[in-house]
Amino acid sequence: MARIARVGIRSFELPLAHPLRVGGRLLERRSGLLVCLEDDEGHAGIGEAAPLPGLHAETLEEAAAQLRAAAPRLEGARIPDGCPALAGAFETWLGGHGLPPSVRTGIEGAVLTLLADREGTDLPHLLAAEPAARVRINGLLDGSMTATLDTAERLADQGYPALKMKVGRRDPGDEAELVLTVRALVGPAVALRLDANRAWDLATAEYFAERVAPAGVEYLEEPLRDAEDLADFVAQSAIPVALDETLLDYSPQAPPPLNGVAALILKSSVLGGYERALAWVRLAQRTRLAPVVSAAFPCAVGMALDVAFAAAFGGGTAHGLGTSGAFFSDLWRTPLTIESGCVEARRLPFRPGDFDLGKTDVLR
Repeated sequence: MARIARVGIRSFELPLAHPLRVGGRLLERRSGLLVCLEDDEGHAGIGEAAPLPGLHAETLEEAAAQLRAAAPRLEGARIPDGCPALAGAFETWLGGHGLPPSVRTGIEGAVLTLLADREGTDLPHLLAAEPAARVRINGLLDGSMTATLDTAERLADQGYPALKMKVGRRDPGDEAELVLTVRALVGPAVALRLDANRAWDLATAEYFAERVAPAGVEYLEEPLRDAEDLADFVAQSAIPVALDETLLDYSPQAPPPLNGVAALILKSSVLGGYERALAWVRLAQRTRLAPVVSAAFPCAVGMALDVAFAAAFGGGTAHGLGTSGAFFSDLWRTPLTIESGCVEARRLPFRPGDFDLGKTDVLR
């Protein structure tokens, strides 16, 4: 049984290539925390705890305080058997400490990568016997109408299997026309996914869905401001929906109504760790929904872990892991390889030394 000998905490603040709008806030830099664990034999692991303003309830300062408080409890602790199975061992060990989702995710990631290092394997193979060698991802469409069309054409030419477009920010009729134009531009083979981030009331969502129906949209993510209107929307619209924020009010054991739902959007750092995210994956598999692993704009550490999770459990769908290009400067020593809309998962970094920690500050 592995024992944690040392716990380190580092902070990072990395410039974004373009300002990021989340929850009404405009971010120019991405800040977060790294959890670094070592055992007595020199093996090491790393995880990311990076609450995103406008998305996570906990602030960065609150996450740092929680990590500082948890560190003395973790040092000297033995890692329970069964953690790599993500079947309840983490919940038994950590569930009673009231850790916010980003902190729980950072600790789980550091433990899992430490165990992978001890086993002499990589993280995808620690989690699954036959993980995918490559992970399909969707490209992101955002910004002005001109920028959206330019990006859509470029990503389609690069072989991306799916494109995800942010909607709910302009006139819904204009946005519907833009969706139809994107479809005509990229052709029928590229899946189109739309994300409204709960922007609309029921009448607006129904109007938009009717207008974009000819585009053959794969799903419309979180169209409604009031989740209680979801059943009425599904009854009136032929466009399937995807659930993201709605999942936070439910659990895999007591899920929301899934009639008309095509996909579950799973952000480990928001759901509270990889173990809890896998419980949602299992639900999606049982109910024949697409489990779409998504990232909350993590740095290289969190992205590598999210890709590993998708390689182990994500199946053949395209995942929301196309945000590594959002950074002007990141912690990759070797940039993530993306070819034909797929991320190479066979040589993912997962040890602390695999990342450029010279860009971070030591907090503990």
